[in-house]
Amino acid sequence: MVEVFADGCGLLDRARRVGDQIAVLPVLFHLLWRRVLAADLEAGLPSADTRVRLGMVREGGGDAVAAAAVASG
Repeated sequence: MVEVFADGCGLLDRARRVGDQIAVLPVLFHLLWRRVLAADLEAGLPSADTRVRLGMVREGGGDAVAAAAVASG
């Protein structure tokens, strides 16, 4: 999922590319919560067009890609 959002793109469009929204969106929001992915939420709640990009998380000395792989199973 991290690879799909690496270039900073719309939330729903790229989530659909990954797979079924029912399965993908909870993982996406988990990665946002863990700061593996990031979104500008100052405008309000996320919408279909909210731009999502790589976050700045570092877990156990690893990088965002490694953390996302663990989080997404």
